[in-house]
Amino acid sequence: PTVLLTYALRDTYKSSGSVVLADSTVSYERIPQSVLTEISAAKTGAASSAEATVDQRIEKGLDLLVKALPAGTIWGKLYLPAPAPGRTWKGDDVAAFAFAQARLFGTVGAPMPDGSIEIMGKRVTKEAAPAYVAGLGLKPVYLLTNTKRQLNITSWSAASEQQWGAMSRDERKQYGEQQAAQIMALSPEERAQVLDQIHQHDKFFDTVKDPLEKLIGHDL
Repeated sequence: PTVLLTYALRDTYKSSGSVVLADSTVSYERIPQSVLTEISAAKTGAASSAEATVDQRIEKGLDLLVKALPAGTIWGKLYLPAPAPGRTWKGDDVAAFAFAQARLFGTVGAPMPDGSIEIMGKRVTKEAAPAYVAGLGLKPVYLLTNTKRQLNITSWSAASEQQWGAMSRDERKQYGEQQAAQIMALSPEERAQVLDQIHQHDKFFDTVKDPLEKLIGHDL
């Protein structure tokens, strides 16, 4: 048996007090139940000792998930302010923020061997980090994403069709909304190219058509 990654993250980490998200490059992948059982065992076994922090247990679980996901999948850890009232963190929004920062400052969110962390583009030592995090009111947010899919988010392959076929109606609706949001985040030139491409794939077009039309404000 397998579990949708979005649901797996929700159920695995809901009691941790931490935010663990996946963007739409991987959120609709399915995770073998055996992997989730291994993560659960690690949380309650040796890894749950006093020496292991909550973050360390989360990160060990994310390492296991990355191995179970398609090549190119990575996890990152960002320190972000709380969302505005009435809003929540979403995987695609966090990914867009992380990649925008990366274009300005280089690698963002990657774990470092020396324990230092990145805060708003600045590398901070492990010892100084707690004061920065507390002073700025930041919260750690974990993100799973696939870097190999970032520049080709709207491609439609045999694998995409198999993935789409396994989705429920609600999952397809949510997937369409996420893909539409990513398309709207492209430059006007890139968006025009994508809109031309999606007409070549009926199922993908049907999935993104309604949410895209709402965002664009006219029929496609």
